[in-house]
Amino acid sequence: MGSIWQRLTDQVRVNPRIRFALPVIAALLLLFAWQEADGIRTGLEADVLDEKSQLARIEALRGEDIWIERASESATTLQAMRARLPAARTSGLAQAALQNDLRDVIRALGDIRPPQIQVEQVQSDNLPDGVIQIRASMAAAIAPRRGVEVVQRLERGTALTRIESLEIRGGLNPGLQLVFSRYFQLTSTEDAP
Repeated sequence: MGSIWQRLTDQVRVNPRIRFALPVIAALLLLFAWQEADGIRTGLEADVLDEKSQLARIEALRGEDIWIERASESATTLQAMRARLPAARTSGLAQAALQNDLRDVIRALGDIRPPQIQVEQVQSDNLPDGVIQIRASMAAAIAPRRGVEVVQRLERGTALTRIESLEIRGGLNPGLQLVFSRYFQLTSTEDAP
């Protein structure tokens, strides 16, 4: 080992380029080490800031038992809403059930001309899995009082129903234009009664 070191020191003394290059190399190594240490320091500062913000969020929630209560209330509300959804094996059966319900409401009103009814499934990404929305459109030439009765009967039902648009006309050309949606829970053939 001593002879290797001796040969290196002899080369440095003899060669002026090596004497000039050694301080430059040492300076570059120091600069690189300083930059690396600065990068590590910057990364650590960012980690500390992230941890501080996460700690602040956690501390803000401390003592906030209301969020747990709200989550429980939301779960209860969701279960109640699902309980109001009629079951159907397919969307076609759901559409048929809605048409039958509408016809029953119209028949209960007595002697009126049959209305025009259109039923379709609405495609929506906002619905939970297994829930479908069926939209019904109805046009009937009936008196305003009868139109209000139709709406009241639909609202009194146990199924979850949302009225989207309603127009009741009186005068010489009375009529009812109604668009509403009903939601159904799709069931498999094993689950259905």
